[in-house]
Amino acid sequence: MIPGFSLGFVAAGGFTLDEVIDEVDTAGAGFFFGRMYVNMTMPRLMAIRSGLTAEMFDAAFFAGADDVPPHVSRPGDANPRLAARVAERTQWYLSTTDFPEVEEERVLADRCRAERPDLSTLSSAALVARARSVMPLSG
Repeated sequence: MIPGFSLGFVAAGGFTLDEVIDEVDTAGAGFFFGRMYVNMTMPRLMAIRSGLTAEMFDAAFFAGADDVPPHVSRPGDANPRLAARVAERTQWYLSTTDFPEVEEERVLADRCRAERPDLSTLSSAALVARARSVMPLSG
C-alpha cells in the first residue's frame, strides 16, 4: 500500500520516481502500532508544485492546529518542470469523463467480491489462505 501511495504522487505529476524511491527523505507513510502516519512533506510539496504554499495547504488541512510542525523549505521544493506536469495532469482530471485505470480496478473488485466465499464459514487456516490469495490485488 505504501509504495502505491507514494507512486500516486508520481502519477499525479508532482514527483519524480527518484524522489519517492529515496525512502530516507520521502517515505510517503508508515504504519506504527496499527496506525498509518503520513509524511506531510509529500502533500505539502504537491501543493507547492501546484502553485500553492505550504502554509496554504496547512491552513486547509490543519485549520489552525498548533501541534503541526512547520514545513522546512529545501532546494527543489519548487520545481517548474514538475509544476507543468501537475498542471497538465490536473487539466486532464478536470476534463476527462473516462478513467480506464479506475474501471479496471472496479472490474477486478467486482470479480473478487463475486468469487469471495462466505467468510463466516471458513476456518482460521482458510481465512489466512484467502487473505494471502488476494494480497497481490492490493499491491
